[in-house]
Amino acid sequence: MSNHLIFFSQLRSIVNLRIKIILRDKLTIILIIFTMLLFTFLISTLSIQAEQKSRIPIGVVDLDKSTISKHVINRMKKNNTLFIKQESFSKLKKELEADRIDSIYVIQKGFEQNIKKITDDHLIKVYNMEGKEDNEILSDIVTSDFIYDISLWKGVNLYLKYAQSDRNQEVNEYFELAGQINSTEEENFKFDIEYKQVDKNHKISKEYKNEFLYYQIIIVILGMLLALLEMFFTTNLLIEKEKGITNRFHIIPGFRRTFLVGNYIAVFLVNIILSAFFTVLINQTMKISKTINLIDIFQAILLYSCVVGGLFLVLAHYIRSITIFQILGSIFIFLNGITGFLSVADKLIHSQLLKIFKITPNSLFIQDFTDIIIYGNEHANKYDSNTVLLTINCIIIIILLVPFSYFLDRRKSITNI
Repeated sequence: MSNHLIFFSQLRSIVNLRIKIILRDKLTIILIIFTMLLFTFLISTLSIQAEQKSRIPIGVVDLDKSTISKHVINRMKKNNTLFIKQESFSKLKKELEADRIDSIYVIQKGFEQNIKKITDDHLIKVYNMEGKEDNEILSDIVTSDFIYDISLWKGVNLYLKYAQSDRNQEVNEYFELAGQINSTEEENFKFDIEYKQVDKNHKISKEYKNEFLYYQIIIVILGMLLALLEMFFTTNLLIEKEKGITNRFHIIPGFRRTFLVGNYIAVFLVNIILSAFFTVLINQTMKISKTINLIDIFQAILLYSCVVGGLFLVLAHYIRSITIFQILGSIFIFLNGITGFLSVADKLIHSQLLKIFKITPNSLFIQDFTDIIIYGNEHANKYDSNTVLLTINCIIIIILLVPFSYFLDRRKSITNI
């Protein structure tokens, strides 16, 4: 049998053995389940905060409680610019005074009747703090949600005024047609504002919202959790090394390289499963509609996991004490998380010193994820952090294929001869 066939035969056996060891270890399985549950809780909690912080908070009091007033409030809740709070006027007034909401909109008694009569009296009362420059803009945004119902009833009244045939039948047809138009996505009236920055070349570079900061924090936490899992995946290597199990297999020619590459492939296969799960979880929260963007997110998570897992494999190869390995691994996870938070802070502080941390794995992971969310299909045309992560993976594979200790062992064997 040729050396290549022996290599691949050994490699397959080691990959199968390593996957079984990882998936049979109770502590590792418990940690995986705990990590998934923790991330599920964090992403759901932070996504709610992201939604609230990225919208303008206003209070709404419905004194009319009519069909049209409820319809208007539901329309306001669907507005991506507004975050609606419905409570008593006294509670909302306290929140307004505490600057937790920007305005209070009170739908007056007789709102529906006055809209049908096309009178602008006693429709809405607005309460806001004096001196705010955005009061008029906010009023325009909120008023946009009333335009449909006012225009609808104005059209009905004008139609009744000039119609000559069966009014009741034609009015019903009018409402039916208006309902069809309103339910059609292409014809639906939308009011939205986007804030964009322009770079020096006068090209759109970023569209920034508060929710992106929350999503970036989620990715920082995900990076730390993935690093913790990767450390536990490689802990068994140190346990085997301390017990002397791996020394029994060194009699096989070329086993050292086969063993290292086999471990990397096993970790890679396990990471595929984890990456798929976290991609699904992120998609459920952020509602990513395009399949290509989901594939990009899956690829980013997988590449990052393999980079961190590969670094731990290299570390485990040169360290023989599990205690030292876990101490160094914990320090790495902590520093990796800190650099991730600092890279997020750089977008707010714009410090030249913080730009140094952009080359760390977690920072590259955050940048890659942000590019996917912001640029979408244009992601491939922008700066691609995936390329850097892929390059690091290639370097790790080369190190595993030709480890430094391999040259040392070869030098010793030559000396002994």
